[in-house]
Amino acid sequence: MIKAHSSREWIRRSFTTVKGREFQVSIGIIHGAKPGPTLAHVGGQHGMEHMGPIILRDFFDELDPEIVCGTVYVCPCANPLALELDEEVYPEFEDDLSSFRQTIKQREDLGQYNMNRLWPDWDSKGVAGQIVQWIWQTMIVPADVVIDHHAVKAAHKPYIFVEKPSIPWTPFLGVEAVWSTGPVPVDPTQYVYRRLGMAAQLAGKIGICFEYSVQRGVKEPERENGRWGLYNLMKAMRMIEGEPEIRKPVWLLAADGGPYWGEGMAELNSAFLGHPHYSVEEYQPLKKGQLIAEIRSLETNEALEQVTAPDDCLMLDRKPSAVCRPGERLCRVHTNARILAKPGGYAVPDAAFKSQYLSLP
Repeated sequence: MIKAHSSREWIRRSFTTVKGREFQVSIGIIHGAKPGPTLAHVGGQHGMEHMGPIILRDFFDELDPEIVCGTVYVCPCANPLALELDEEVYPEFEDDLSSFRQTIKQREDLGQYNMNRLWPDWDSKGVAGQIVQWIWQTMIVPADVVIDHHAVKAAHKPYIFVEKPSIPWTPFLGVEAVWSTGPVPVDPTQYVYRRLGMAAQLAGKIGICFEYSVQRGVKEPERENGRWGLYNLMKAMRMIEGEPEIRKPVWLLAADGGPYWGEGMAELNSAFLGHPHYSVEEYQPLKKGQLIAEIRSLETNEALEQVTAPDDCLMLDRKPSAVCRPGERLCRVHTNARILAKPGGYAVPDAAFKSQYLSLP
């Protein structure tokens, strides 16, 4: 339980790169008028993901400390130099950014430059590791719930990545799909597991990774809906007045085979070159044989192919580009998705769950 006093402030710390570039990272803190849980939001770990920083800045500016029970920490731009470059990482030891890009074949190649693989205090010689350690001690250690804000490029709607123990809190954030990464792994020191959400979970907190659906840009509807979800979660945590809502069905994609997805995921490829004309939306339930997309010729405008659902399934992400080519993935579907929550049919996690994770009266 925290001591209640209403206030809003920014704290900042200066960092210096190996080549002498000085910069600051800022953390906003709102102390509510009444005692309650502690909520932490981190955005901007990856420099091409700008939705989180913009939404968190809006959220912090408009949240009135007088209506809050508890404490809210916000770090909109955890990695300012990567955001400045509009690149996933800030490769401070490299002399040529273009040459460095050519060496990256998979995410593991980013090594210590990838801020979201250094949690909670992974040994790093670079400035990203220094920032991680400061953020961890300042705002993650005292938090009950941690939301890590990211963005993907191959999606039209936002979704959530989360470890199994934190699933019950995800529907309040306003997404339509929750991709479960499965149970907490036996060896969380592997590179893929050293992300903030996992580190928070291992530290006994609720850890959730929110993925917006645009990189290197801003979607205004997601800006509004994103803020709505943050307030809705605070209602569920009893940090502000009001009852939380579930506005749309929320689907759970279980990860029995993890990480990230299990059995039931299927990729549907195009056999022709053309424009895909989709007939369904992401996270729409489909019946076997239902039309998903029609491939239209760029030359004759005729229909070359009809892509249909292979089974009863849930539509997932669609190809982000406007042209499909033979053998390329057109979309993905999931045959093992199930409803996690629906409007009027989901309750705040029970008192026992709250008492385990939250400092509630």
